[in-house]
Amino acid sequence: MRKRLLPVIMLLCLVSAACTNQPSNKTVELRPPEPTFTVDGKELSYNIGTYSWNDEGQAVNVDTAKPPHLVENMENEVASNAQLEIRFENAPSQMKGGIWKENTVDMVPLKRHKVSLPKKSDDFIYVLQASWEEGDAIYVIPFKTK
Repeated sequence: MRKRLLPVIMLLCLVSAACTNQPSNKTVELRPPEPTFTVDGKELSYNIGTYSWNDEGQAVNVDTAKPPHLVENMENEVASNAQLEIRFENAPSQMKGGIWKENTVDMVPLKRHKVSLPKKSDDFIYVLQASWEEGDAIYVIPFKTK
């Protein structure tokens, strides 16, 4: 009886191993949406900062340097008091932003996708935080107003 039972057990083991859920080879890019920042129709350079994102059961948390370090070699020259337009293909549920000053940002909720830049001529860094159901992200945009 043992001789007949052993092949049946082996067959059941093989069948059950073949039927288990195998991990998907599908790679999910775990990054928040890429925005487009413009002033007077000119597209601006920016960098993405710290973010958290999850999708299809996978998650990632990315921590970055402070905003000044993220935009060290970047510059966007714009007119003072210009309007910064923010566009996302997948619009965030919430956005807030502010100007980086003395190692901090006083974030203000944004009701529109436009921000008035400072009136005085200066170098500054604008920090935007955007949130979606899948996570949130910080975007850092350097400016030189004239």
